Amino acid sequence: MKRKLALIAAIFLSSWIAVIPLSFNGGAVAETIKADKPKSPQSTEELSTAIAKIVDRENMVGAAVALVNEDGVFWAKGFGVADKEAGISVTPDTLFRAGSISKSVVSLIAMRLVEEGRLDLYARLRDVAPEVEFTNKWEDEAPVRLVHLLEHTTGWDGIHPAEGRSDAEQRTIIDGLAINPGARTSRWPPGRYPAYSNLGSVVMGHVLEKTTGEDFETLAQRYVFRPIGAETATFSQSPDTFKRLAKGYKTNGEQVNHTRTWARPSGALQASVNDIGRLVQLHIRRGEIDGNVLLSSETMDRIERPESSAAARNGLDFGYGLGNFALLDWANGGGVYHGHDGMMDGFLAISAYRKDAGVGFVVLLNSQNFAGYAEIQRLVQSYLAVSAPKPTFPKPGSDPHMKAYEGLYQGFTPRDEGARMMTDMTALISVRTSGDHLFMRNVLTGQEGKFIPVGGGRFANVSASQADRIFYENESGEYQFTIGSNLTNSTYGKVSPMKAYGTISLVIFVFICSVIAVIFTLVWTVGRLFGKFSHANRWRVWAFPMLSITIYAGGIALSLILLMATSNRFEILGAPNIVTRIIQGCTILPSVFAVLGLIAAFTVRNVSTWARWHAGVTSLAWVALSLHHVYYNQIGLTFWAYTPPTYERYVGF
Repeated sequence: MKRKLALIAAIFLSSWIAVIPLSFNGGAVAETIKADKPKSPQSTEELSTAIAKIVDRENMVGAAVALVNEDGVFWAKGFGVADKEAGISVTPDTLFRAGSISKSVVSLIAMRLVEEGRLDLYARLRDVAPEVEFTNKWEDEAPVRLVHLLEHTTGWDGIHPAEGRSDAEQRTIIDGLAINPGARTSRWPPGRYPAYSNLGSVVMGHVLEKTTGEDFETLAQRYVFRPIGAETATFSQSPDTFKRLAKGYKTNGEQVNHTRTWARPSGALQASVNDIGRLVQLHIRRGEIDGNVLLSSETMDRIERPESSAAARNGLDFGYGLGNFALLDWANGGGVYHGHDGMMDGFLAISAYRKDAGVGFVVLLNSQNFAGYAEIQRLVQSYLAVSAPKPTFPKPGSDPHMKAYEGLYQGFTPRDEGARMMTDMTALISVRTSGDHLFMRNVLTGQEGKFIPVGGGRFANVSASQADRIFYENESGEYQFTIGSNLTNSTYGKVSPMKAYGTISLVIFVFICSVIAVIFTLVWTVGRLFGKFSHANRWRVWAFPMLSITIYAGGIALSLILLMATSNRFEILGAPNIVTRIIQGCTILPSVFAVLGLIAAFTVRNVSTWARWHAGVTSLAWVALSLHHVYYNQIGLTFWAYTPPTYERYVGF
């Protein structure tokens, strides 16, 4: 749920002077590349053997896998161990932490209350729960509504470090929400663009508790788990429950301590593959299980369909609905799965189903081996595809605006605002047309996808059975596009080359100047030891830019050490302390010394022209970069109380 490494790296490492791009968001193209098709197992025996080989080869600790159809779980098996020290094997009844699959449970409870007439999905949050603090400068014309909480269209960041500290474990939901209300700042008008935020389902959990007068665990048991027969599924975080859990492990094999979270609706689900298999069966059977109708088929359709974003209002019905995502199975003919995935410390999970085929699966891991996790998922999908009907492909159409879509696009809806600088540098997509086809190319990787128009600005990959993206005009009449399957950076706007490449060009320039400065400083220092440059007085102009470089490098080194050496990074990053104060200083002092260096380059006497010019240019580069960081709100970072700015300053289209 917390995705700690990604959040912290995004806010500091990649945002504060990321002189070399540390990661990239494939965004618009990643989903367009057809995955390599694995060899399809022809039987559950072959499937079991293949999964066992992956678990062994990838040094995964344990895994549990279940296959589901309308009659329930028809095959389930455990692999590896649930506890390395005790040697306890994984079984289909082993409890795992299922992370964000929790959000599917939240939506089921909410929709049951909607059908009972006790909840209005389109009610204003401020009217229903005025005690929940949030900031939305567009509240009068675009209020935060309950539906936005479930569809990730509030525009909020995710859970921030202060909200993930252990001293928040025993809090109630509403008390936890009081830790850092600034995190709940709508960065754009709610209901416009989707961006994944764990806080939405947490706030909805509070709304559900307030509406019913019952705590969330009781609601989950009464409205979901008992009716579907998920006998061991729970949101309880008691010591007794944790004793029944599989142990979680890092990729290096180190055991992770089970941590509690006050944000239970967002990621505290603990369940077996048999339990979650019953949840999948409920979706396959369209709201009915064992003769018990929990929800109408129309409601189940609504759960799978996004409605609250601008893309949805313009006609895109593919994406994240109510606690339910849509996923294209590229490796097996482009069929569409629905469901949810999840991550908690030491655990990975996914549950998904193809409603056209009436089949689904569950994969639970007690380690965070992403490569093995993805390989098992593809293998299971390839097995299910053997007997599934071939998906129906949309008929190619025409779009009179195709040529107008051409150009360079930049992502502008990062999942967390602290990652915006990195997003601006890396989420770049080039769009061109040829005949009746549209091509999208990732500028950094060169990967390109081929699409066909299917009407209304919607486009489908030539290998996909459903359109997953749409072009439409924004409020300024400029074209942008939204990708329904990407909540990390969903929406891209057309930009000029200057805006697209400005940030990365500046960063590269600063990097080159800094490398040259370090090299010449080393040469000068060594030369002084041998009696050279004794009268050069270079230190008078070199000292300040070198301090900028050194302090920056020290801040990055400190952050990396913190990330690698601390089991719970939020414990440190979520509070003011010597470490976070040092990091804060490392985002301020380089700018101060850069200004002083620029002044020194013009005022200090008796320095060679070359040294003066080089030090001056280097200082000027760092001053420019500092102004750039002021623009991105990255000066004086306070991890423990970060408030995201709104998007107007960044969106130039």
